[in-house]
Amino acid sequence: MKKEHQFAYIRAYEAERREGLPLFPDTLIRDAVAGLAVALILAVLAWSFDAPLGEVADPTDGSFNPKPEWYFYFLFQLLRYLPGDLEVFGVVVIPGIIILGMLALPFLDWTHRRHFSSRPFVSGLTVMTLTAFVLLTINGALTIAASESAATAAQDVNVATGPPNGRAIYAAQCAACHGADGQGGPNLAVPGDIIPPINSMEYLGTRDDATLRAIIEKGQPSAGMGAYATAYGGPLSSAEIDALIDHIRSWESAPEGSPVGLP
Repeated sequence: MKKEHQFAYIRAYEAERREGLPLFPDTLIRDAVAGLAVALILAVLAWSFDAPLGEVADPTDGSFNPKPEWYFYFLFQLLRYLPGDLEVFGVVVIPGIIILGMLALPFLDWTHRRHFSSRPFVSGLTVMTLTAFVLLTINGALTIAASESAATAAQDVNVATGPPNGRAIYAAQCAACHGADGQGGPNLAVPGDIIPPINSMEYLGTRDDATLRAIIEKGQPSAGMGAYATAYGGPLSSAEIDALIDHIRSWESAPEGSPVGLP
């Protein structure tokens, strides 16, 4: 800042200081009243309008499509452009550069002029940053909308094709180790081990549905059984696991002497 500009600024500051209000108590009281008014308005809005909540989180629901709040769209869209090991640049490096730049701005821009046309560097940098934020937010909104449309279409297909077939799921995912009708057999994952029957009353009568679900979802690594729920990296959704449990429970009602698991 040039000397004449500095002296002009000091004179203007002293003039405003003589004519202005003192910080205490005038300015502090004014700010306190304004803050209290804003707090009361927020309290009235919170009391008058209900903030709807979603369903209780279900970690086993593989169909759930999470999305961020709109003011984080820009960050999530940025991470889409920086996958894998590059995510650290979108989460730490780039935001860190922006924050450090804002902190250093008073030391980089010494001009006394306020109009944006008189500060081309700072004004241009600000416009570029805001433009990037806006474009990333718009692209993020479009990406999330497309993802939701795809999820809705997938749900419509599931509805059109009917509920999951527990017998077919068992045949495809379980029969190789547990036998076609749950009678057990050699453990393909652990040589020499024999898997006991899971169609007996002894087995089914001592395990409720929650226990069966936990076994299917998380697996039994010690016995060579992997997890089957999508939430744990498996292939089955929550609805498919329900259908599988229903099929396993159908063995409880099989007539004596009939092949278990068959109609």
